Amino acid sequence: MNKSKVLILYTGGTFGMVPEHSKDLSSNLIPGSLEDLGKYMPALEEDGFFANSGVSITYEPLGEPKDSSDFVPADWVLITKRIEEDYDNYDAFILIQGTDTMAYTASALSFMIDGLAKPIIITGSQLPISHPRTDAISNLTNSIYLAAYKSFDLENISEVLICFNDDLLRGNRATKYSTNDLEGFESPNFNSLASLEERIIVNKKALVKGKSTEFRTQCKMEDRVVIVPLFPGYSPNYLRSMVNDMDIKGIVFRAFGAGNYFMSPEFIKVLEEARAKEIVMLNTTQCYQGSVHYGKYITNKGMAECGVINGEDLTLEASITKMMWCLGNYSYSDAINVLGNSIKGEMTN
Repeated sequence: MNKSKVLILYTGGTFGMVPEHSKDLSSNLIPGSLEDLGKYMPALEEDGFFANSGVSITYEPLGEPKDSSDFVPADWVLITKRIEEDYDNYDAFILIQGTDTMAYTASALSFMIDGLAKPIIITGSQLPISHPRTDAISNLTNSIYLAAYKSFDLENISEVLICFNDDLLRGNRATKYSTNDLEGFESPNFNSLASLEERIIVNKKALVKGKSTEFRTQCKMEDRVVIVPLFPGYSPNYLRSMVNDMDIKGIVFRAFGAGNYFMSPEFIKVLEEARAKEIVMLNTTQCYQGSVHYGKYITNKGMAECGVINGEDLTLEASITKMMWCLGNYSYSDAINVLGNSIKGEMTN
């Protein structure tokens, strides 16, 4: 029997909430311990299914449990550094987090960690593990199976992943699309990496090709970044105010369709002013599916000429975290180059 060592880090969120008084299911929900979770998921217990399958599980709260909507870049750094600290001691890592900013965390970690040779799987749930209709048990069970690939003779998917509702998604390709559907997350422009039905079937062709680089982390994140969603009637004066009056380093535009915007000389002038101040600009689409396509329409020609980088099919979560990471770790010219190219399978080019 091949043995696997898995570290589960619990940050908070809906997943691990249990009744404060176990005999009173209507009592206030509080974060549970591994022993508490075992009451609802016997497979986790010391003599449970996973232990008997050669899987050694370490469960560790990572700081005080918090709602994921309170996550900030410092939390991504904390997670990354914790993984780095024990990277050689485990075969895989599972992060339990609330769903609201899960795709941001997954995207950020994918950029912050280089030379990854083990799975980092992020999961959570729409309902607490103590709820009779919970999705937490299946989500965590699937995550442990994938993390314990040695024990279950599965593929080592050495990426940052989101495992949710019988689906495995590349973390920087995922987005939260529903607040109440148990599916929760989708990958609008990229195939799932695995189907978790009766059999676990890995889509090997979709996996990132591993590079022979040593494990390392780059954790600096620049938070002087803004998102500018364009809409009919948007005044260039709003953008000019940000460019001239705010100390911003990066702008992520959410443009129409294939990266289009209104043909306004005044808007172009502001873009030129931003470029002169070495503000990095990225063009993404508001559409759920599809990609920015420079040259397809004349209405995005001006952006290209002003040095606004083609964000292709980046998700909102990947575009903002990649911008923050690039600006935190690279010079202006290098950031432009890295931002416009796929480095972790986050975009199609």
